[in-house]
Amino acid sequence: MYKLLFTILLAMVSMPSSAQWYQKDYGVDRIDILTDVQMDEAEDKAKEIAGNGAIVIGAGAVSCLAGYLYLRYGLGEEPTLVEELLGPRVIGKGLIALGIGTAATGAVIAMVGLTRKSSIQSARNRYYLQSSLNITPILISSEKGSLHPGLSVTISF
Repeated sequence: MYKLLFTILLAMVSMPSSAQWYQKDYGVDRIDILTDVQMDEAEDKAKEIAGNGAIVIGAGAVSCLAGYLYLRYGLGEEPTLVEELLGPRVIGKGLIALGIGTAATGAVIAMVGLTRKSSIQSARNRYYLQSSLNITPILISSEKGSLHPGLSVTISF
């Protein structure tokens, strides 16, 4: 048994590591080489991955809640054959264990999406010039107390 586990562990460690997501998806070596369209597309994918992770976390929470209810209230009015054979304790604890595993998997998926989204945003902030021009109307007061219309120009870069 230990030999089998050790062989599986050794195979997992010795497998070639996969490239970064932007190398696999877009064939570039650095994230700053991506175009604006590719950045937008990658950010949308990252948001979708994070959202899917949140859904999986929710499914795990529902499973934990169902397991708790089985432990607390037992079987329903007409239990199935499997429920009768296993009993409420086994079903409840099994659902809780399944829910914890599912929620942990969802947390990893969500963190991958959020980390990817964060790296995209930091690459945009680092490598792309984000400038803006803002023109707003203002009133300028003179020394004599009269007001004159004017414009305020703000340039950010």
